[in-house]
Amino acid sequence: MHIIVRLIAVAACLALPACPAGAQPNQGLDEATGIVHNGQWQNGVPLGAMGCGKFDVLPSGWFSRFSINHNWDEPLWDHPWRPSRATFFAIRAAKPDAAAATRWLRFGFREQELPSVTQVAHVAYRGQIPFVDARFEDAALPVDVSLHAWSALVPHNAKDSSLPVAFFEFTLSNTNAQPVEASLLFSLEHFIGCGGYQVHGDHKQWREQEGNRVEPAAVKDSPLTGLRLFSTKQFAGMKLNSSGEYWLLSDGPTTARGWDAASDGQELVAGFSTTGELERAESPKSPSTAGAICRKVTVPAGGKQKVLFAFVWWMPRHVTMDGKDHGHYYLRDFQNPQALAAYAFAQRERLHRETAALGKLVTDSSLPAWLQRLILNSTHPVFVNTLLTRDGEFSVHEDPSWMEGALGTMDQRTVAHVFVGTFFPELARSEMELFSRCQQVSGEVTHFCGNIYQIIGDPRVFYGITRWPDLSAVYIWQVLKHYRWTGDRAFLDQSWPGIKRALDWMVTTDRDGDGIPEGGTTFDAGVQYAGGFVFTASVYGAALLSAMEIATVEGDAATRAACAQRLEKLRATMRQRLWTGQSFAKCYLPDRGMVVPTLFTAQLAGDWLTRAVGLPGVVSAAEAQSSLESLLKVNGRSSPWVFADEFMPDGSAHNDTCWFTYQATYFAGLAMAEGWADDAMEVAWRIYEGIFHYYKIPWGMYINISPTLKDPPQGGASYMSLMATWWWLHQLAGASLDVPGQTLWLSPRPPSSLGELHMPLFFPRVWFWLDYAPAKNIFRLKVLRKFGETVVFKRVGGDPNAEAVQLAAPFAAEPDAVLDLASLHGKLVTVTPRPAIVEHRTFSYHREGLPTLPWTAIGSDANSGFHAEAAYDGFAQTRWESSTPVSPDLWWQLDMGAPQDFKTVEAVTSPPGLTIELSADGKQWQLMDATVARHRARYLRLRPAPQAPTKDPWRVIEVTVRP
Repeated sequence: MHIIVRLIAVAACLALPACPAGAQPNQGLDEATGIVHNGQWQNGVPLGAMGCGKFDVLPSGWFSRFSINHNWDEPLWDHPWRPSRATFFAIRAAKPDAAAATRWLRFGFREQELPSVTQVAHVAYRGQIPFVDARFEDAALPVDVSLHAWSALVPHNAKDSSLPVAFFEFTLSNTNAQPVEASLLFSLEHFIGCGGYQVHGDHKQWREQEGNRVEPAAVKDSPLTGLRLFSTKQFAGMKLNSSGEYWLLSDGPTTARGWDAASDGQELVAGFSTTGELERAESPKSPSTAGAICRKVTVPAGGKQKVLFAFVWWMPRHVTMDGKDHGHYYLRDFQNPQALAAYAFAQRERLHRETAALGKLVTDSSLPAWLQRLILNSTHPVFVNTLLTRDGEFSVHEDPSWMEGALGTMDQRTVAHVFVGTFFPELARSEMELFSRCQQVSGEVTHFCGNIYQIIGDPRVFYGITRWPDLSAVYIWQVLKHYRWTGDRAFLDQSWPGIKRALDWMVTTDRDGDGIPEGGTTFDAGVQYAGGFVFTASVYGAALLSAMEIATVEGDAATRAACAQRLEKLRATMRQRLWTGQSFAKCYLPDRGMVVPTLFTAQLAGDWLTRAVGLPGVVSAAEAQSSLESLLKVNGRSSPWVFADEFMPDGSAHNDTCWFTYQATYFAGLAMAEGWADDAMEVAWRIYEGIFHYYKIPWGMYINISPTLKDPPQGGASYMSLMATWWWLHQLAGASLDVPGQTLWLSPRPPSSLGELHMPLFFPRVWFWLDYAPAKNIFRLKVLRKFGETVVFKRVGGDPNAEAVQLAAPFAAEPDAVLDLASLHGKLVTVTPRPAIVEHRTFSYHREGLPTLPWTAIGSDANSGFHAEAAYDGFAQTRWESSTPVSPDLWWQLDMGAPQDFKTVEAVTSPPGLTIELSADGKQWQLMDATVARHRARYLRLRPAPQAPTKDPWRVIEVTVRP
């Protein structure tokens, strides 16, 4: 057979069948198991601590994206997201009288690997924040190697969730009849003295490692030994943020040394590969840019041996530009890193158990595995984005690497705070108090509550004070939600004066007197709609309804009456100027006398907000249902992949934006409540596919997915509102509560694919387990845990627009108590499930030819954000794409791991036309001869054929090598 070069236009869609049963293993995510095989993805599970930064353990076994030096927005390398060459695990193992095998426990990124080392053949990785489980497989190793890595995240325990320590628990399994001597090595790049910051108009980066040293260390009253990494240099100002100590530890005797991360590593590699130990450096006082420890053990015949490593980063100084040192929360309890390490080691079993409990409840549920993965792995901002000071000030950075230190971000916080607000309500209150402190004299609620580099608790930073009315509106709603979900009356009372000032300020922004505040919003980023923007109108309505409820609690009849009048006027204007007969138009522009008729997915955001706190809607039920149906028919049916935020009514044009955290709540959450559960799940599914299959960055994602899949992955992002995914539990259950009002709302909405729901339901004061199987007459809640005083419920409701039902007897939410609601099913679940409007769509997957497990790839364009590996991942929708127009200088290169015999190469590219070169060693290349029946090569290099001038990039969509 001859070479086949198959060329198609990028706009075409390959109609590929499913991967055949029994196919050989390939790289990427296995949907059935959740395991990623040899995945060379840009991010991995972050291991870290609240307020202390983190690092990623990538699916390939590499380490990357270190932000442990207060460098949230400033990577520690020139290339932002390349993995750390000097941070790794390695193993040397040998049976008696047999040659030892040494393997680096990572795969891929070969252009960055130390020379003369051999990587493990296969990394099988499952990531579920904050846990990593990995198997390292290689035929040369006489033991099986598995890793369980984690850091603590314990609900309702800020102390234990802010410990800057990560544990790495190896299990070595020996199936041989002889014992095996094995050594594990843990190396860490010495980042002390490296740091930087990025704020608007000011970008600094420093690498001052000349004082970096290492010394052997031990933790008193524990078996922990290892290496202390520190600096003799005296830092000042913000450079104090990169000063401190790292500790590499193991629970047994170790050998240790420093080494030069910029070298070829032979000083480290040679000794370890020969003896399985580390020789002490000749001059321990010389600078070291990396440190390593080694543990040697004997694995008994037919038995197992566990080896524990721990990494502690003690970086106690957090100095902002105003000169204040805010410190860290752990400084309340620990005076030095030894004490912290001893505590974490002694408490590790409890910490692990309490950390794992939350995720286990989700994975024990009946929710599909993909939705479980989406929910649990959206938690990454808790480690990546958070600020938690010694004094207990807490906030969330909007998006490290994109938002230049922005703290709080009131608009995004609306959907983002559900995780922290549920599992750390005291910290959520702390952040709201920062916003109260930042509120302007006028009553305006600010965009930010400070900047993580500049100043905390002061909005006078870039983009901090924006005059957006939606910020004040959602702030009022968030105060009510916190009160209803926690019962914190003191917080409500303290917030009430500011709420009244915010209400009055919003009235002043209504320049044309139509009852709708005017100004920028979270969506239009500063565009001043003179007239009425439907999103602003909707969230303002939610704010007025929330304020009316708070006024009732506070006994303020005058404010309640004023809000009721404003709400009546708002509703009248919405119907007069924005209602089209089927839905609400995006906006009305009085200076032009025109309505912008586009269908906007957040037009009913206020109704989602009110439902989430058990209040009636802003618009009528009929209006909400008609609008949602229109959105599903137009935005849903017309969108190529994820739903576009905005469409013309006839589906003829749309933007290329999907702010998916808002869509999952303001749109899909409300659609689920109104009976379109299948369509709501389709929104979630397409978001999942975009994150896990297209972008391949599930542990750190930006806010937008391109509906046309034009954008490359934005691997540096960790947008705060990704945590909004946790709302899916409440949306599926149709659940909210009012602790002081002793009322629970519950009206489950299982999609037809499930039929039943068996799942956890979390609130700050109580955790439930919901069993809902209507065909079996099962509808009950079981109390799993309580926090604080027992919550008592006297009423339960389904639709917040209707009256709640009085229970026959008060229900005290004590652990193991069961509330059986089967007899109330007809009163609580009143919405009939609606047939799906949007067809189910999934990425086309097909993988034939040689197995891709050992493959790696690179592209010539270092500025391309696309994964080179996407060109052989089996998905027709993914690709590698250049950032520049197609030219003969571009190339895409495949390394198959070892020389391979093959017949043909099939390459789907755009534009058509290419040449293929072959190489055995990656140095000497020859043009592939199409007249030769069989070929042998390790490397393939594709180049585009000469083209007429074009502005289009070069795309390599799918490459198959046929044996």
